[in-house]
Amino acid sequence: MRSEIENAIGTFVRQLEQLDGTHKPRLQRTKWEEAEGRRRFAEIRRGAAEPDAAELYVLRAIRVPEAAGRHLPTFVLIAVLYALHKQKYAKDRLPSFHEHRYTSLGRSLRQLRQKLRAGEESLDMRFQAVLNSRQEDLQYHLRSIIMRIASFKEDIPVDYKRLLLDLIRWSYMGHPVQRQWAREYWQREPFNASATR
Repeated sequence: MRSEIENAIGTFVRQLEQLDGTHKPRLQRTKWEEAEGRRRFAEIRRGAAEPDAAELYVLRAIRVPEAAGRHLPTFVLIAVLYALHKQKYAKDRLPSFHEHRYTSLGRSLRQLRQKLRAGEESLDMRFQAVLNSRQEDLQYHLRSIIMRIASFKEDIPVDYKRLLLDLIRWSYMGHPVQRQWAREYWQREPFNASATR
């Protein structure tokens, strides 16, 4: 059975995915849907430029479920990150993460790291900064990470439902989210003896 917050997360991310009509085939979208979606995403992105006013911009652009409650700043952060990532895909939907559902940001960044030809050390340092961040400092580090993903020439999927849930659990005792992200980022591929012959 899903909790109230998990239902709110699903509803919220579904709204983001459907905001500009790109969840529909191109021929079924209206020009108004596309224009209105672009306007709303631009409004949300203004929250990245003005972090103190991010909540205002997000709430003007999209409905945040009541169940968000004390987690409202985290929902706002996810909307901003999604809009920044979406900017790369003006008329198309973000790369599908449905086959990567329940994938942590650590695994998404590992995928990026494996595809990089240079800059792995920089990504490692950024990722380490995220892992060491307190909840209130995460927005700055995560914006940098998402912008790096969005700037990469190939598609790197990010599961925003999972990311939102992980951020809500960020301060849990024992840091299970950070530990799982680290494991998934730095895990080695299993040794395959037949591949070396």
